[in-house]
Order: sequence, then structure tokens, then C-alpha cells
Amino acid sequence: MKKLLKDTRGLSAVELLWVMPVLFMMFLFIIESAFIMYDFAVVNYFTSTAAEKAAMEGSFNDTIRQSLQNNLRNWTSNGKKYGFDVSGTSGYYAPGVVVVYGTDRTTQVQRGDDIQVGVVYPVRFKTFIVRGTFQWVVEQTELTLKAWAVSSSEKYI
Repeated sequence: MKKLLKDTRGLSAVELLWVMPVLFMMFLFIIESAFIMYDFAVVNYFTSTAAEKAAMEGSFNDTIRQSLQNNLRNWTSNGKKYGFDVSGTSGYYAPGVVVVYGTDRTTQVQRGDDIQVGVVYPVRFKTFIVRGTFQWVVEQTELTLKAWAVSSSEKYI
């Protein structure tokens, strides 16, 4: 019996069976976090770029809204899977819909006044393990990224 208790030949395999799921989940969380950070950077960049374009033109018109929509659709990791609402003046959350909002489309903004641009971008997790864990902990299936940019109009009306 003593010989059996001192035998440690299979101990490494048993320890590996306990550690591997934890390492695998940590790896998946790191990958998902990288996608979220990338989307956050892209959404913030294109929101501020749209605010600069709107400031140069003196309004946050349909052309700039469509350009922002196209950039978000093409450059984010899930952009092609989402619907878009680019007509609003205030932000709201809708599952699976990217909301682009800001200063009214028809309003010409006088030089020195602020033009506001905002985006509400839902993030879906790619792996079922992270999605399930996130839903279990936070009781939601999506994370929401919000970007907001304000720029002073440069156009004199």
C-alpha cells in the first residue's frame, strides 16, 4: 500500500486535466478582449473623424452619416452582421443595431457652435464559452460600446 501511495507517475497528467480548461478559457477571454478593444478603437476613430467632417461642412448631414455607417460596417469585426439606424438625434440601445446619432441632419450649424456625433455599437461575443460566461455573470448577451465626439463648426453661415 505504501508503494502505491508513493507512486507519482500519473500526477502530472491529472494536474494537467485540472489546469487545461482554465488556461483555455483565459486564452479565449484574451482573444475576445482583443476584438473588443479593436472595435472600441475603430468606433472612436470613425466617430471623431465624422465629427471633424461635419465641422468642416457645417452640418452632420446624410452624406457624413452614410460614410460613418460604411466605415463601421467595413472596419469593425461584426459590422456586416448588424443593422444600422443613422437617422436619430439621440442614442438608444437596440439588440443587433448600430445607432448613429447627433446634431439634426437638416440643421446648419453656425461657426463656433458645437456639432455632436455619437455611436452606440453592440458587441457580440464570438465564442459560446465567453458568451455563456458573460451571460451567466452579467445576465446580458451583448456588451455596448458608446462613442461620442463634439467638434466646433468651421463654416460661417
